[in-house]
Amino acid sequence: MPVYRVSNLPDNADKFVFDTNILIFLHGLLHRPSQEMREYTKIANAIICDNSQVLIDLIALEEFINRYIHESLAQIFQTAPRDFKFNKKEHRKTKEYLDVLSDLN
Repeated sequence: MPVYRVSNLPDNADKFVFDTNILIFLHGLLHRPSQEMREYTKIANAIICDNSQVLIDLIALEEFINRYIHESLAQIFQTAPRDFKFNKKEHRKTKEYLDVLSDLN
């Protein structure tokens, strides 16, 4: 499967797959605007405008969800993501966890 950038987007492709890192970029979770992020946003916008399909691999989706929850809770609890220890049993019933799930939904 080819890897696309804005400069080499095909005119007639109708199906695309994003990996976990790109999904994280597109959802703004990293909060670090970059040229790469802007490129992926342009690609995503082109896909939407062309009514193309985005296929999601279940493993990539699971990785995205887990990373989204981890990074969001780390930000809420003002802890560096590398230092934050997510414990599902401990955090599952907290308002913060439920808010993140609501945002994710």
